[in-house]
Amino acid sequence: PVLSADGAEAFFLRDDGLTSEVCRAAWEDGKMGEIAVIASSARSKRGLKASPCGRKIAWLEATGDLVVAALGGAAAKVVAQSWDSPTYDWSPCGERLVMAAKDIHSNRDIFLVSADGSQQPLNLTQHPAFEGSPKFSPDGKRIVFTAKREPDGIARLWLIDVGGTGKPPSDPRPMETDIGEPTRVVWAADSRSLLFQSRDKSDATIYSVPADGGEVKEFAGFRGTAEGMGADGCSFWRIDRVPAVFREGVVTRFAF
Repeated sequence: PVLSADGAEAFFLRDDGLTSEVCRAAWEDGKMGEIAVIASSARSKRGLKASPCGRKIAWLEATGDLVVAALGGAAAKVVAQSWDSPTYDWSPCGERLVMAAKDIHSNRDIFLVSADGSQQPLNLTQHPAFEGSPKFSPDGKRIVFTAKREPDGIARLWLIDVGGTGKPPSDPRPMETDIGEPTRVVWAADSRSLLFQSRDKSDATIYSVPADGGEVKEFAGFRGTAEGMGADGCSFWRIDRVPAVFREGVVTRFAF
């Protein structure tokens, strides 16, 4: 299940073994209202994500096709075909998505996708190395991704500038972190820095690095999966599978 940007609706998948559905329902006072079906077919569905703008929702179908539906009632549409299991992220405006998927040569690249399917996906990287986990910055101007372009085979962070109307995306450029192999990368709410963790699970630290380059600093003393960044300085995590809020150096867990 995922919540809408304003928290007023819940979206979820429902599958009886014959038909797979994308559903929505009002969410108020901890209770779901009447369930409505957004899309229904025999193709399996997964990877549900609501757009930050609140007007659209996306998911993956079958082998990995990226599908988008407008919440105003328009029919769902395949906006990018894929035969593997891509990862993707919404732009803040809801007009574009970024996707990591294999091309016809089984090489995983980063693609910019039009949310209305009006244009063919644009390959932003076109490099024989593995590239994945792309994420739009909250201001929609940059995309961060990981790539194994060096002979040592270690994944490192790379940035692409995609902001500006009518301007082509920039060439990817590397970021220096010098902290193991970055993983679980997420943007800070102000788009000025990135948070990441080392792939070394013994390193119980979340690091912060400026997007324009600079000193790597410690953000928090725990490992976890980021679930959202609040504009007021708080951040939301899953730590050991338990929901948690991190604010002013203090972790509050919501065990169940």
